[in-house]
Amino acid sequence: MRRPPCLCDLPLTQSRATAPLAALAVTVGLPCGAANGLLSSIGGTVVSVALAG
Repeated sequence: MRRPPCLCDLPLTQSRATAPLAALAVTVGLPCGAANGLLSSIGGTVVSVALAG
């Protein structure tokens, strides 16, 4: 059985690692300024979709 992809599988030297890493940074960073988990989740998703598209 194959395991699902995770961040440890991303080669950091390739540009396709940019979207998930930026989304992770936004998701982790947003609660520092605004203590709202929903805002953090939505912000990370928006960044990921915008950069991946």
